[in-house]
Amino acid sequence: MKCALIVMSKIPIGGFTKTRLMGKLSKEECVALHSACLYDICSLLTELGWPAYFSYTGVSSTGKNVSKETLGKYCNLPQGLLKSFELLEQKGNDLGERILYSLDQVLKHYPAAIILGSDLPQLEVKTLQKAAQLLDENDIVLGPCNDGGYYLLGVKHPYPILFNNMPWGSKQVLRLTSERAKKHKLKLSFLDRDRDLDRWEDLLYFMAQGVIDKRLSSLHSYRYISSMRVIEEALKRGNLNENSDKTNLRQSSGWGSS
Repeated sequence: MKCALIVMSKIPIGGFTKTRLMGKLSKEECVALHSACLYDICSLLTELGWPAYFSYTGVSSTGKNVSKETLGKYCNLPQGLLKSFELLEQKGNDLGERILYSLDQVLKHYPAAIILGSDLPQLEVKTLQKAAQLLDENDIVLGPCNDGGYYLLGVKHPYPILFNNMPWGSKQVLRLTSERAKKHKLKLSFLDRDRDLDRWEDLLYFMAQGVIDKRLSSLHSYRYISSMRVIEEALKRGNLNENSDKTNLRQSSGWGSS
């Protein structure tokens, strides 16, 4: 099925982006990480060549449309990277309303839409292709996250029931979305589980995966995370353990002064 792709993203601004990592990373590192992830996901969608939208929030309203060049500068992206994207400013009081608004706008023009966050740089073309195939026979496709949310949502129609009064950011999002879909007799299919880069544990896991999956080493986000002093200390020890390394990294890196 022909699908349009929607990347949902805040503008990377210190103190407002990657907030779950603040305290572990500096504001500047959070901004740089967000920008690196955006570079990777936008590059992937450009390579795929499907209709793509960049749905953004965080730019002060001036009554004027933001140009691709200006938005690219706000996001610290290379000139021209957003050339193939349509821009879509998010509207709504919470994440659910903003997702629903974005889907409403795009589904006026395309038979299906796949909506993504900006923090899954390891996403592959084959995953998006599989999501589109699953939408041929399903109403909804979800990509589950380890934290209880989802990294991808594919639909052929906007369904307000999936977004209204949802406890966004909690471990209940995936479960409640699935339950609501079943309650309204919507056919649902799942992709493989994955992890977006929201938490410190996710960064450690991402680095550990790079040892196994050499493809990751070519990503901007992977190279940037590898260059962080706290990560370098963990790599030197050769032990990227989610539970023990968090404390060890803080003690050995002196990141509190960064």
